[in-house]
Amino acid sequence: MYAGADVRLRECERPACTRVFLDRSRAGTRSWCGMAECGNRVKAREYRARKAAR
Repeated sequence: MYAGADVRLRECERPACTRVFLDRSRAGTRSWCGMAECGNRVKAREYRARKAAR
């Protein structure tokens, strides 16, 4: 595979994660290395914060 200007190497935005990943999303806005661990934890934390604010 050719690694041109479209390749986006990113660091996971979850503070406790140290992984790096290739953002292959169409918009280039992927935030987490994977939904199974990091994305799920971030979304669950945000949900609990919204629920507690009510």
